[in-house]
Amino acid sequence: MPTFSRVQWTGDDKAWEAICALHADSELVAFRESNGTVSVETPNGRRVAAKVGDWIVKSVDGFHVEAA
Repeated sequence: MPTFSRVQWTGDDKAWEAICALHADSELVAFRESNGTVSVETPNGRRVAAKVGDWIVKSVDGFHVEAA
């Protein structure tokens, strides 16, 4: 499964902007949560939370989170 891009969630605005850019050409979305996580919507409609240090990965089949 090829990887198109990945962004590490650091909890700051710059990382959030990069995550938004990663999702820009997708119908899927990310959510910045009040508890400091980012939730990524996957192609099957699930939301997976990324904690600080986790990587959000965009691949052929959508997005997923790789724990740090």
